[in-house]
Amino acid sequence: MKAPLKPKRVFISPARENVNKNIFRHPVFNDVAGFLSWAESEQWPTVESLNFASERLLHDYTGMPLVFEKQTADLVLDGMHYEQRIYQRGKIATRENNWHDLFNAMMWLKYPRIKSALNSRQWNDVRVHGLKTRTSGQCAMTLFDEAGAIVTMPGEMLECWKQHDWHGLFIEHDDAWRSGRAAVAVFGHALLDHALVTETLLVAKCIVLDDKTELSGSFDGIADAIHSESMLLANKELRTLPLCGIPGWHSASDSAEFVKTAACFSPLSPRKKIMNP
Repeated sequence: MKAPLKPKRVFISPARENVNKNIFRHPVFNDVAGFLSWAESEQWPTVESLNFASERLLHDYTGMPLVFEKQTADLVLDGMHYEQRIYQRGKIATRENNWHDLFNAMMWLKYPRIKSALNSRQWNDVRVHGLKTRTSGQCAMTLFDEAGAIVTMPGEMLECWKQHDWHGLFIEHDDAWRSGRAAVAVFGHALLDHALVTETLLVAKCIVLDDKTELSGSFDGIADAIHSESMLLANKELRTLPLCGIPGWHSASDSAEFVKTAACFSPLSPRKKIMNP
């Protein structure tokens, strides 16, 4: 007799009034620092205010002006797929008073070229394969869109990461994290959503660049690679990184015991040890 399946846990964002505004000093929010007034104010921003800040936002692969469109029953009744509506009409359906969609808007403003590339690819896959089939590329793109990050670090640290040597990656090389020789650009808007809950063990799914790549100069290349279908064809391209191990990203991140015992710091599986001797 099979054991019953455990119900899937659904994350529910905390109410705005229950969010400690000090959380926005957490490093996970560094890349959207220019938009955090929307998160820190007492009132939710309106869709109109998001559009005021994005008046020059363009889709990089269609040239179409983009706007955030209030998600209403009437909008949904237009019969268009979410990605189709962006690609063909330039309308990004956005729920008001919603953390997840607010952080998604911030990412459109911060990384418009990568978001445009993801939209183009997602809509093309839906158009070709239909609504009932999710390709491996769609799964990888969704994973990156929700929980993604872009990482660059020295080669010896990459080897620690490959071997799941978390002590080596985070404790022995803490100076590299603090100096910026190892760097992370957070892309996934769901990561920001989950970070609202203090002391969450944040884990990202990462595009990994070599240590000679300038992180800030890599974004256009990543977007073009996604758009041309030479990147994000399967989940296995994304490497799991427990962001909470980075110095300063968790109250216990400087503790060797933390990176040894916390649930997110998994050892390398026996199968991967065989594949990567």
